[in-house]
This record gives sequence, C-alpha cells and structure tokens, in this order.
Amino acid sequence: MKKSIILLLTASALSLNAQNVFTIPQGYTKITIAGASGGDPQFTALSSTLMKDVEYSGAVTLGSFSAGTGSQTLTVSGVTWTADQWTSEPYLAYVQGEDTDLTDNLGGPEMAFLVQGNTTSGSLTLSTNADISTLIANPSSVKIRKATTLKTLFSSSEDQIFGADRLYVFNTATRVWDSFRFQNNWINIKKSELANDMVIFPDEGMIYQRSAPGDIVLTVFGEVASSPQLASIQGMGFMSTRVAVETTLGTLSIQDSSWQPNDRVYIWNRDANPPAWQSHRYLTNATTGESFWLKISTSERSTDDLIPGDSAVFVLRASDTSPSNGAIEAKLPYDPFAQ
Repeated sequence: MKKSIILLLTASALSLNAQNVFTIPQGYTKITIAGASGGDPQFTALSSTLMKDVEYSGAVTLGSFSAGTGSQTLTVSGVTWTADQWTSEPYLAYVQGEDTDLTDNLGGPEMAFLVQGNTTSGSLTLSTNADISTLIANPSSVKIRKATTLKTLFSSSEDQIFGADRLYVFNTATRVWDSFRFQNNWINIKKSELANDMVIFPDEGMIYQRSAPGDIVLTVFGEVASSPQLASIQGMGFMSTRVAVETTLGTLSIQDSSWQPNDRVYIWNRDANPPAWQSHRYLTNATTGESFWLKISTSERSTDDLIPGDSAVFVLRASDTSPSNGAIEAKLPYDPFAQ
C-alpha cells in the first residue's frame, strides 16, 4: 500500500486542562489498494484510522460489567438524550483513561466500544468482552462519534470495486477470516447477509483482495488520533496501525503487552517476490539487557522498520492471555499539537 497522505483542512478545539486549549488536526487521507498484476490478484493490508467528528464529550462514571451480556454501563450526568440518540445508526464511545504524563498534552489512552443503547437521562450501554476498568486505568471521560462502516469506508470508490474482489476481516471471536463481496451492497459471503452497516473498529485491520487491474484509491475524511490508542488481543488478531502516517513496529508497543518469547507479529510484504507474510519476534539480549524486534527470516533487527499508515499487522500469541494482559497501547508517531 502506498504511503497515506494527510492534508489538514480544519481544526477542532480541545480543552485539555484549565490553562490550555489545543486544536486537533482534521483532513483526509488516501488509501491505495493495489490492482491485480500479471493475472494474479493482489492483497493489501489496510485499516481506517481517521475518526468521525465528536458529537458528545464529557466526564463519565463507570458502571457494572456483565459477562453474560458482554456489556457495561457508563453514566453521564446532566444530559438529556433521545431514546435512540446513539443507536439510530452505529456509534462508538471512545473511553479515555487517566493521563499519567502531563508533559505531552496528549491525554490518557483511549479505546473504542460500540454503543448498544442509551437512556434519556445519560446512561450508556457499551459492548465489551471485559470490564473496561481492567483495560483502561481510571476511565474518566468519553467521546461519542459515528462509527466507520463498510459502506462509509468504501463509499468514495464503490464504482471501482470488481465483482470478484474480496474483503477479509479477522473475527477475533471465531478466529477465522470473514469474507465480504460488493455488488451494489456489501454482503457477508458465508451468511449471505447484508453487511453495509458492519462496523470497522479503529483497532481493526482488513485484507483486500483485488482481482482486477488498476488500483483503488479510497479517500477517507476525519480527525487524526490525538491520544495513545488502546487495543486488546488475547490470542490472535489483525491490529490496525492506528495512524494514517508511517509508524514503526517499535512504536506500536506490542512488546509492552505482557509479550512472551514465542509470541509473533506478522507483517504482509506485498513487494516481496513472491508476496509473503514476514514474521517478527521480540528478544532480550541476555548479556546487555537490550530488547529489540527481530525479523526471523533474515535475523535482522526490525524495531525501526517502517509500516505504512492505515495498514495492519497480525498478532499471534503462543497462548491466550487475559484482556488486561493483552492490552496494547500504541504510541503516536507524531505530535498532534506541534506548531
């Protein structure tokens, strides 16, 4: 995938403390999906990292987690909402934790959850497979944004999609790749169901199989991430790079998530001959104590290897871990408030 480019068009105000007000860059990015070559389909790893506008932001109180329903409640004081304000179409609640570094103006890490329901008096029900307090330290605020769906992500380029093209999204619950095709509407192939409104989470990667010559160029508008972004992978998953610019394997901070010696990260290299997944492991030098990523096939260090923006990497743990141990806090490879 060619390097994504952000053009900053506008800026929205964000108050981070009583003394300072900063602006969040907004604009668009172009994601290039490679066309088929020599009669062979091409595969592109991609993700959707720009976020929709904030429609509500405020302090929250965390409620109880229900493992039976896979949900947890949040309470916002002093608001009046309609009964379906955040469920008439898919919305995500970005729950933000405590800011432990007051020097960088980034705020605490945040994680996105699908809104299942809301009351008129400020209660939100979020979809989650773990108690949010085990994933985010001292969750204290929330931003509500429209979710990106298959329909909205590809809306700028639907006329370029070929009937034999396929989109693969890794299902962390079933641990298989769900496949989708487009013919006026997005269809889940296995279920033969409409999938236009399927949510693409900001921490979720995809693989696009292009069966026709000619690139597809997606134009995606939104807001860049301005806080460290959280994901949780307990066993395996295809994780978004979280940003629309180049980052590095080290900056993704996967190694900080209770990483074990036999765990692996796989990065799709479309430019290899033939294209292939490249595997990486994280090592610590027993003599010096230095830790680093290593590309297994070449035994070369890969901590600083560049990964394209709006891409994704496959995370495979040798054994499952808890949601809290599997939490990955991706650092930002840029300063969103730099002048």
